[in-house]
Amino acid sequence: MKFLLGIIFFFSVIAFDKTSQMGFTLPKLVLLNVFLLGSFLYILFKKRKCQRQCQMKWHAHFKIPCIALAYFGILSLYVIFSLSPFVSFYGAYPELQGFSTQILYFAAFILTLSGFFDFFSSLVAANSVVIGYGLLQIFGLDPLKQSFFTEAFLGRTFSAIGNPNFLASYIVLTLPFLIGVWLREKKTEETEKLLKNIFFFLFVLANIVILVSTASKGGILAFGIIVLISVFTERNIFKNLLRKNMKHKMLSIMGFVALIAFLTLFMFSTFQKRHVLDFEAGRSVNARRVIWTDTWKLIQSRPQGYGLETLFLFYPRALSSELFEYEKLTANIDRAHNFILDLWIATGPLAPILMIIFLAMITKKSWKERETRFISLGLIGYYITLLFSFETVTTGFMFWLIAGRLLNYDVKFFADKSLNLQSKGYFLEIPFIKNTFEKFEIIYSQKQNIKKSSMRNAMRSMSQNVIRSIMCQIIFVGLIFALTWTLQLNIRHFIADRNYAKAEKFLAEKRVDNTLLKTLELYQKAVKIYPYDQAYLLKSTEVALFILEKMKKESARSEIEKNFITLEKLTRGYDASTHLLKAWYFALNGQKEDARKEIEEGTKLSPRHVNTYKMSTHVYRLLGEREKEQTAYKSLFSLLPFYLNNPASDASRIFWKENAWLKSLPYDTLNNNNP
Repeated sequence: MKFLLGIIFFFSVIAFDKTSQMGFTLPKLVLLNVFLLGSFLYILFKKRKCQRQCQMKWHAHFKIPCIALAYFGILSLYVIFSLSPFVSFYGAYPELQGFSTQILYFAAFILTLSGFFDFFSSLVAANSVVIGYGLLQIFGLDPLKQSFFTEAFLGRTFSAIGNPNFLASYIVLTLPFLIGVWLREKKTEETEKLLKNIFFFLFVLANIVILVSTASKGGILAFGIIVLISVFTERNIFKNLLRKNMKHKMLSIMGFVALIAFLTLFMFSTFQKRHVLDFEAGRSVNARRVIWTDTWKLIQSRPQGYGLETLFLFYPRALSSELFEYEKLTANIDRAHNFILDLWIATGPLAPILMIIFLAMITKKSWKERETRFISLGLIGYYITLLFSFETVTTGFMFWLIAGRLLNYDVKFFADKSLNLQSKGYFLEIPFIKNTFEKFEIIYSQKQNIKKSSMRNAMRSMSQNVIRSIMCQIIFVGLIFALTWTLQLNIRHFIADRNYAKAEKFLAEKRVDNTLLKTLELYQKAVKIYPYDQAYLLKSTEVALFILEKMKKESARSEIEKNFITLEKLTRGYDASTHLLKAWYFALNGQKEDARKEIEEGTKLSPRHVNTYKMSTHVYRLLGEREKEQTAYKSLFSLLPFYLNNPASDASRIFWKENAWLKSLPYDTLNNNNP
């Protein structure tokens, strides 16, 4: 059974579905959920023998798990107090980091903290496949190349993780863990074969090559920092590479110099590809600068937080038009690209403070042991990458899995290995509780021969252990129910997303009556299966409105009205797109006053986004209000980036290629309004 669970864990890292809109998120999410639920059920129903002296060993570093428990507790509270509770619980497209996913992270932490699953072999296998696929992409041998829009990454490697920055975070997090475990094995196994050492060296080298090929500034910076730290703190390891034999010394030095030279040239070539166009240089840095500034404005306006995953609803209020100089014109910002800022805007200062404390405590605890020092460096490096990025399903799951394993290098959380289940299906009847009360009876019967202070200490210790044991069991059983519920939710979401992807494919085809009707049917099917995804609801409503306007299909009205009710429950009226779609619907119904009110509300929520004025011009055209239509046009073109004044530039050429719809608007007559 453990082997099967290891297989599921292996595929949960490398799995993706190229036909799905969230093909690098949902398949992994479903498999991780299956792995966790299977692991907890295995613990619950597995028959094992119990030795005579069964002892529950509560974690020696009890404060650290308590900090993690408090952190997840804060996240759960900010589902309840969120301005949009449904979004906070179910998560937002495309990363789905809502509380339903946070439950999986907590379960992963508890699972490895309990000492149940040794996932080293599965992690090595998964890492090998991820790196192997990355090498195929580097050499242009990717068999799925035609299925991906690789131009968006400018030749950067993304492998099975789906994004170069996320791949860099994954390598920075897992590679030091693999090195740490390898060093530990090397210490315990005296007859290590040379072939194994060579393989592991090549394995590490391949990881570094793929990391460089991602051209992720944050990832390479983080890796450089942890290498520098390891050079100063682990000098003995590097000294051992230089043997007494002069031949070995020279070979080691020459190999090291050649490796540095190769990686330097490779890094230069990779970054040159990324910045082959002039306007790409500094683009990501400047975009993050603008996003961080805008996010800080939101934090200042509501320091206590907005709720998990709600940034995409509120960011348009603070959006600076400068962002469109570095991002796509239709970009919707749903992450701050800084994990601390993401936490702060979601929960206020509490969650980021707890996370920083947790990371500091776990680093301090693990730094004392040589075997775990490399692993703690991986956690530090990972959080350096998150200062320029955000968590994904794979990296978030790995972080909490490794954090639990790191704390459990010496002692167990739920029980010692000697403590096992007494009989099938009776997890709550842990022998520890029975033994505790038996000892209590012995102490009580011999109380005449025991000093009062000793007896009080013994009773206090046993009562604390019983309370802790019961708390562990409540968490364990509660997680089984939670994982069962999230599994069916994630499966439904995956099925709905496949229907959504089919609808998108139909929509990209030539628009004829049957195609549009089939598209709407698929969109509505996705909404029916999983009504908690805003992207499904908005696209379904937009297509239905188009059918109502162009094809006069009155049957579309009922679908539109149902979607508006669901959107209102989901976003609580904070979504500008919903108000603008309502304005379109009211304009088709001839409700001019209602349409104007919805445009005003949508503009108030998103005053500097192109989509606001794109929709407004269409609605005013339907209302026959020519003057307001022209005003909306001017507002739209005032947001366009300055580089359009130079039509010969690469930036201008790519802009018009990405935004061909603007060519149908009177840009030439309004060009003077463009700054």
